[in-house]
Amino acid sequence: MSAGITPIQEGLIYTEMSFSPSAVVIDNGTDQIRSKSNKGNLYFGGEVWGKRDNLSVIHPMERGKVVSWADMEATWSYVFNTHVKNPSGESPVLLTEFPLTTRLDRERTCRTMFEALDVPALFMAPQSVLALMSSGRISGCVADCGYDVTHTVPHPLSDLTGNTR
Repeated sequence: MSAGITPIQEGLIYTEMSFSPSAVVIDNGTDQIRSKSNKGNLYFGGEVWGKRDNLSVIHPMERGKVVSWADMEATWSYVFNTHVKNPSGESPVLLTEFPLTTRLDRERTCRTMFEALDVPALFMAPQSVLALMSSGRISGCVADCGYDVTHTVPHPLSDLTGNTR
């Protein structure tokens, strides 16, 4: 994503310009791991495996669906503060979603992103659509094989589907 230009201050002689931050892309998967120790410390991803004997491992998503919103929020917050090193309130977010995401889950995701994480803008798109677009296609059949869920999603051209009926 390219950075946009935002005017900061207009003067009589010049206009000072600043680049707004690029979008943060978060590809949600069911293999995202969050765990807690008895002391309340949080460990994520690869940090877990060396300490696994002393921790209870929590998967915020199972089979493509968020099962613990508190853990998912903590995971997203961790992504912003540790890996992206960009506070969530500074960048728009592109968030992937599974094909069978319900409207209620989308609403809860939006509420969490806007209210808890204070993102300025959010765009959610199915992983299969983004996979097609990344390869320069607008139609096709996408097979997405993940940690504990696999989806096969057709995306036909509207002209083609109209002619095959």
